[in-house]
Amino acid sequence: MPVDIDLLSAPIEPTDPDFVPLLAHLQGNILKSHGRNHTVDLFLTFKPDYQGAVRRWLGDFSRRYVTSALRQLHESAEFKANGLSGRIFATVSLSAEGYRYLKYDTNAFVERRDPSLTTGVTFAAGMKAAAELKDPAPTGWEFGADDIHVLVLLADEDPIRLRQVLDRVKTDLDAQGILDHHFEQEGVGIRDESNQPLEHFGYRDGVSQPLFYRKDVSEERERFGTSEWDPSAPLRLALVPDPFAPAPESFGSYLVYRKLEQDVLKFKTLEKELVAELGLQGVEEERAGALVIGRFENGVPVERSGSEQAIQFRDFNDFNYHDDLQAARCPFQAHIRKTNPRGDTARVRIPGLTDPDAIAQTDAGEQGRRITRRGITYGDRETNAMGQLIRPGLTDTGELNPAIEGEVGLLFQCYQGSIPDQFGFMQKAWVNAVDFASATPPDFTGIDPIIGQTTAGDVNAQAEDFADGSPATPLLHQWPLRYDDATAKVPFNFGDVVRLRGGEFFFTPSVSFLTSFGKANRSVQEDVAEQERRIVPNRTAE
Repeated sequence: MPVDIDLLSAPIEPTDPDFVPLLAHLQGNILKSHGRNHTVDLFLTFKPDYQGAVRRWLGDFSRRYVTSALRQLHESAEFKANGLSGRIFATVSLSAEGYRYLKYDTNAFVERRDPSLTTGVTFAAGMKAAAELKDPAPTGWEFGADDIHVLVLLADEDPIRLRQVLDRVKTDLDAQGILDHHFEQEGVGIRDESNQPLEHFGYRDGVSQPLFYRKDVSEERERFGTSEWDPSAPLRLALVPDPFAPAPESFGSYLVYRKLEQDVLKFKTLEKELVAELGLQGVEEERAGALVIGRFENGVPVERSGSEQAIQFRDFNDFNYHDDLQAARCPFQAHIRKTNPRGDTARVRIPGLTDPDAIAQTDAGEQGRRITRRGITYGDRETNAMGQLIRPGLTDTGELNPAIEGEVGLLFQCYQGSIPDQFGFMQKAWVNAVDFASATPPDFTGIDPIIGQTTAGDVNAQAEDFADGSPATPLLHQWPLRYDDATAKVPFNFGDVVRLRGGEFFFTPSVSFLTSFGKANRSVQEDVAEQERRIVPNRTAE
């Protein structure tokens, strides 16, 4: 009997035979990260009137390289058992323009929409038309201002093999004569002394994610605990039926891709200024950045501790803000509180809500906004002999040490069952909203200091951002002067440290849809066999 994901309210057991067809038809990286440290993203735009050849190329490429969720599970188990990596990891996603190019009706993509929030942030419209995100004008983007048809992700632990496969793919595209133009983006993971992923500001990344497999939830329970925060998620948070798949139990996911440039010098400069405003000294200076992010550099949540050293490892993700409703420990505007409020909607945004059933329903709705974050950093950074990031600081003259050459940032990617209901809602109603979570003076929140945007690109949220037209003056972020004390807060604006450089909305379709184009030939079958034979050591468990 086919799986109805709308009836599933909890994570699945992927080894259950009932789920094998679903996972065999689903592309990898959606329900669980691929875990590779080196990636290349190819944004492809095809020539007009080459639809037949493009379909054949998509079918051949997908049979040769695309990794299903089922194969990903098998290769992950093989790595954990024997320390051996599988073949190159690949996914294929199409934009709405890509589907239109192939003569598909994008009206078939019906995304869930919250009736209380009108948002034009939809897959069919595309990212450059999503004015409510308050993004900079597409004319300044590196890619995405012109139509993109297909996104190909290639990932591997061996950068040499990755480059070899990339060259082969590009040679094949040239030979087919179907490509009008393309944009190529490399990604490389950076890690800390514990071999955990970092982003370029120096903070541990990817600590909290929705978990779709029972084993992952059990491991999270053992590692962090789950008494105060439940990371489990049903499949419908990320998956929807593939409207054009020829096989039953074929699902896909909506993908948001945003290249985010990080201004590390400005972040560190503002952090130093905030340290001075709060009068922090010695080891307490690290709390300034933690108030902005919501976590210390090593991942310790500031809601749990005023110091990155004074906490047990189990508490990294098992927390909420129920006992910090005045933002005395973690500011409302802190990045991780803005993007995952962990109950603030029912306890802060809606004053006086006391009915337990109403609170539970509101909490469930809030959890339904979660996104499944993927992505990787980009740009060169100085690392030590172990490949770990040397965290930058400021010299007495206000320069970065070690210096950063060139652009660095994050290739942000997230999967969801609905772009307007999840990423779009999060960005508009939480991240860019000056009055979420708190709209009560003097605790107006302000926008997210990391990824928040206002219409004019000004980090000071203006009066027009409020529905009632107030306040009349620019709004400043408020920061607790003393840890766990809401009686004194310091105004200081922190922002404009991340800039969008390009992106698009995509749908990552089922494997069965992609492989329905053309038919397998001997060269493809031989190539698949060759890829399966070639293995390299992998230092990162998936």
